[in-house]
This record gives sequence, structure tokens and C-alpha cells, in this order.
Amino acid sequence: MHDLTISYGGEPVLEGASLAVGDGSFVSLVGPSGSGKSSLLRAVIGLQRPLSGTVETGLAPSQIGILFQDDALLPWKTARENVALGLTFNGMVRGKALAEADAWLARLDLAGLGDRFPRRLSGGQRKRVALAQVLAMRPKLMLGTSHSPRLMRSCAPAW
Repeated sequence: MHDLTISYGGEPVLEGASLAVGDGSFVSLVGPSGSGKSSLLRAVIGLQRPLSGTVETGLAPSQIGILFQDDALLPWKTARENVALGLTFNGMVRGKALAEADAWLARLDLAGLGDRFPRRLSGGQRKRVALAQVLAMRPKLMLGTSHSPRLMRSCAPAW
């Protein structure tokens, strides 16, 4: 990204930000609440239009995964179904998507919990289901907010 400025109608929350990240890098953005960290991530995935500046990833939106602060799991779907959701949306046959989901759940120490609904999982388990959901899509770029740097780093061997 180069010279990125983001505003919500008033003073910019982010002004003149530039960042280049190399392949295989792990980068954490640290700052107080309201400093533009989440806005910057939303701009990278195309959910936030910058006031000025450019964001260039060279990737299709389907190649970018994001782990939001809230796990955003669908409460009426099991952990396994939540992980398989993106795979089936992208055309994978349901049976194969569910098998992939099981494999990712196992990689993140959630084997045997795939049939549980989100309300029957601990907070940490829900976060790992959300991470499995993103990793199952095999993104080329993965972004996360707040809680996720430690979680993503702890799961790096699975990725």
C-alpha cells in the first residue's frame, strides 16, 4: 500500500500510510483503539475505500483470508459445516469439503468437536474453528485483527 488515507467523514483515522510486506512475512500492526488498524485491513480486502492512496496485493479477493476479531461463525451450522462453508461456496463437492474441514479441525486440535455448534464450544475453540475456516481456503495472504496475531502464530505449523 502506498500513501493510504482513510476517513469516515471527519478527521482521517489513517493518513499517508505506506507498507510493503514480503512473501512469508509475519507483520503485526500495533496501536491504540481508533488508530486505523482495522480500517487498513478492510482497505486491503476491498471493504473500505480509501480517501486517497493505493492498495496493491496482486491477488484476487478469493486469495485473501481475514480473521476478524469476532469469530463470525454461523450459529446454526456445526463447527465442521462452518469450516466447509467457503469450500462449498467455491464449488467443492460437499463430501470433500467436509473431509477437508475435518482435516483442518484436527490440525488445530479440534478433532472430535466438528459436530458441535458454536454455542457448545469455548471461546478459544470458536477462534480456532474460525481460523480453520480461513486456512481451509488456502489463502496466499492472511490478515487478522486484535486477538489473531498470537493465534495465527501459534497455528503457523498447520498453515
